[in-house]
Amino acid sequence: MVALCLLAATPRAGLASPALDRSDSMVVDGFSKDFHPDEALFGINASYLRDGRPCVSGGSPPCPLEEAKDDSQWGFFNDVNQIHVTWDAKFLYVAVDGITWNNNMMLFFDVTRRNPSPRDLGAGLPDLVNVNAWRRNISFANGFAPDFFVATWDGNATPQLWTYQSLRTVNQTSGASFKTAATFSSNAEGRAMEAAIPWSLVFPSDSTIVSPAYGDTVPLIPAGFDTLRLAACITAGPDGSGSPDSAPDNFSGFQQDGSGALLDNYAIIPLDLRDAGGQSQRDRVPDMPGPDQTFTIDVKARTLFLQQPPIKGIRFSIADVRIEQGVVSPEQGRDLEFRIFLDQRLSIEEAEGRSVSVSAEIFDLRGERQRVLFNNQRFGVLALPDRLSRWDGRAADGHMVPGGIYVLRVLLEPGQEKALRSFALVR
Repeated sequence: MVALCLLAATPRAGLASPALDRSDSMVVDGFSKDFHPDEALFGINASYLRDGRPCVSGGSPPCPLEEAKDDSQWGFFNDVNQIHVTWDAKFLYVAVDGITWNNNMMLFFDVTRRNPSPRDLGAGLPDLVNVNAWRRNISFANGFAPDFFVATWDGNATPQLWTYQSLRTVNQTSGASFKTAATFSSNAEGRAMEAAIPWSLVFPSDSTIVSPAYGDTVPLIPAGFDTLRLAACITAGPDGSGSPDSAPDNFSGFQQDGSGALLDNYAIIPLDLRDAGGQSQRDRVPDMPGPDQTFTIDVKARTLFLQQPPIKGIRFSIADVRIEQGVVSPEQGRDLEFRIFLDQRLSIEEAEGRSVSVSAEIFDLRGERQRVLFNNQRFGVLALPDRLSRWDGRAADGHMVPGGIYVLRVLLEPGQEKALRSFALVR
């Protein structure tokens, strides 16, 4: 992961920056023109390698856009183009550019502790598959567990904000609590979903302080919750549908029908790296200059990603499920042992951060399921071939199953890629 790049505490001409009060310059009207280029999360990936060669800005091979405007599986007119972020002492300002023709735009927020384990989901949504509103065939991975999301649809001028309550419950926030607007209209370009969200809706607890250093009332970040994770996507209208495009790009790609979408890459924005005077020390306040300070904060420069876009979305499939022994006899110390192999061959750099969701089950020849070995469990693609999985011959209720022929079924999500292997169990 790239180290944080902090700007020197000197102003730059024309640079917008988080400040105590941005209300005069930030008009929530469904257009992102009020955001400065340094508040856009995606630009040109100057570190991109193509065939092992560094790219060249304006040269050959050219450096690609970090978020292309034509990488949606549904085409140019249903595509996420850009995410903008800035803030002041009252609001977190966000906007998502794109085109969503007869579909939806969603922006997900995950407020996390500093440097959490990448696999520690914590409280938040694991998916939208079974929620009570905005139910979509979308799951989250690699530590991304949204606490709330803003969403709208083509033609709707007032986006909604929904917050996590439980694994299957989200609650809609009153529209009087935040400012929002959207201007998506069929194939119209240059439109956005925009919101000004009070800090009291962002942090898990609402707290402010009157700070002499800032000369104003400022939000106080709950201890440790100073990192914002973001991802946006297009979704179809009906419940249960998926997504054709996300920003940042996801690891597993999308299918043409949008089924089984997985958002597993995200932007990471540290909110608190400085104090009111611009010194490199945290003060539990979102970074803004004090009244007598002139330093600037380049939001894009401090934004990291789980993996820097653009990345190649890859739909993994099963190459082989290899049973390590011909005959299984748990009573003689020979449990069922098997390994799962994928048919994609990636370099270590390409595979870094990628994972797959796998289920493995045991059935008898009558089609009755005897045991679930793991269900929708995520494994890193680098570690999966080395994982030796076992079954001890016991059914779900703990009793030993009788001898006979059994079937191991392995499912790879999303898309329900399936492999079946039969084996004999001897008593």
